[in-house]
Order: sequence, then structure tokens, then C-alpha cells
Amino acid sequence: ISSYSYDYVKCGNSDGTISYYIYRGTAPYSYYIDDNEVEADEDNYRISGMSIGKHKLTIIDAEGCQGDQMVTVSKKYVPQPEIYSVSYAEDSKSIIVMWTFDSSEWYEDPEDLKEYMNNIDYFTIYRETSEQKGDYDSIGFVKSTFPLYQDYDLSESNASHRYKISSTDYCGETTPMSYTENKSIGLTMTTEATDNG
Repeated sequence: ISSYSYDYVKCGNSDGTISYYIYRGTAPYSYYIDDNEVEADEDNYRISGMSIGKHKLTIIDAEGCQGDQMVTVSKKYVPQPEIYSVSYAEDSKSIIVMWTFDSSEWYEDPEDLKEYMNNIDYFTIYRETSEQKGDYDSIGFVKSTFPLYQDYDLSESNASHRYKISSTDYCGETTPMSYTENKSIGLTMTTEATDNG
């Protein structure tokens, strides 16, 4: 037999699925997960009700031939966002924070990114506190999948701010704050009058 994880466990439930394929067996078959007999969807070659972790799949055919295979069932991945742009808006009344995902390490197919993105409930934006460098407080949440947040709470005129971000899935699991720090730059604009008379 061969097997692989087919679907991910959601919110820690036992709702994962594995798929299998049988070589040169004789029906009917008996199915065991970790030595406990289970039912299988033989039309689609699937076994459901799987929990997170490594499991031993055993299939025994009508002649007593046995095949064993280890399979790992994983939880749904929550992608880690990273801020890539922090800048003042054109009217200088807000700071625009934008983010992306460093996806090169955790997915092979671009369609996987869409699937993982659909698992995100909201993003949390953090800003470094003025009292202690390196300490961050949450300042807002973004439900939309569009990666943009505007910070209108500019208590210090023309000040610079550092930001971080995290994502939370529909099960309430939150990623760590982003690893990189992104800083806005405060600018002071002056106008000089010229006497042409």
C-alpha cells in the first residue's frame, strides 16, 4: 500500500483525511489505524476522522496479506505575514502599512497560497510604544484580504514609527509578530516666501 495526507485537520478536531492505494491485493479488505479497526471509503480510497500526528495505516486483504504504512496528518498552516512597506500618505495625515508573505519556503504551487490565505480570519497591526523601545502594542485589525492598514493616530507630529504584524486563523491561532521591523520616516515640509517686488 501507499498513503499520504489528503486533507488538513481544522481547529484541532479529528476531521483530517488520508488517501491510500492498494497494490495486488484481494478484496475484501480490513483497515486499521494504530491497530484499531476503522471503516474506509473504498470508492474514493480515503479514511476520514483523522487527528493530527503520525499514524500507522494497516490494510489486510482476504488472504491475510498485510501492508503497513506510516502517514502524517497535519493541521492547516497559518502563513506568517511580513511588512514590506511603511510610508506617509500623500496628505501626511496617516501612515500606510502594507504587507506580503515570504512564501518561498512553505509552498510549491501558487494555488496553495490562495488556500492558506483563505484560512486567515484577520491581521493584527502592532506599533512600537513610545515608552519602551522594542515593546509593541496592537493598534488595529484588518479583516479584508487586501494587505493595507492606515494608521491615523499620529500623536507626535512628523514622528517615525516601527510596525509589526501577525495573522490569526478561524480557530483563533495567531502567528508570532513579524520578524522584521519596518519604520516610517517623519518629514517636515517648509515653505519659503520670496519677494519679487
